[in-house]
Amino acid sequence: MKKIFKLFIIMITSTFILTIEVKAEPINTSFKDDALYKCVIDSLNSENIDTISDRTDSYNATDSELSKLTKLNCEYKNGKSKIKDVTGLDKLINLTEIHLDSNSISNINVSNLTNLEVLTLSANNLSSLDI
Repeated sequence: MKKIFKLFIIMITSTFILTIEVKAEPINTSFKDDALYKCVIDSLNSENIDTISDRTDSYNATDSELSKLTKLNCEYKNGKSKIKDVTGLDKLINLTEIHLDSNSISNINVSNLTNLEVLTLSANNLSSLDI
């Protein structure tokens, strides 16, 4: 009985020793803001880009898919996270419309989005806008 008890204690102790913390990398490193990336994924799904409509937040969108988006509506709505950083918008090269109202964006550069016709940014904390 003592051998079984000692073996059980060794097994429990080993379990705690082998515990390792793993930190995840962002899914798509072009985007720094999770709220923006979630909005992009939702837009890819709603526009049915490449006939895929069930992407999740953990999906790694390709540059090809991102370039096919033409409209992006990321207006803040209650219950969602506000967008603070728009890094990654430059991957959406064929956007004609972007709606980013009521977020927490302080600076934005859309100068490379040459097809852009509509940009709404009301109720943000803008200090820099480059178009």
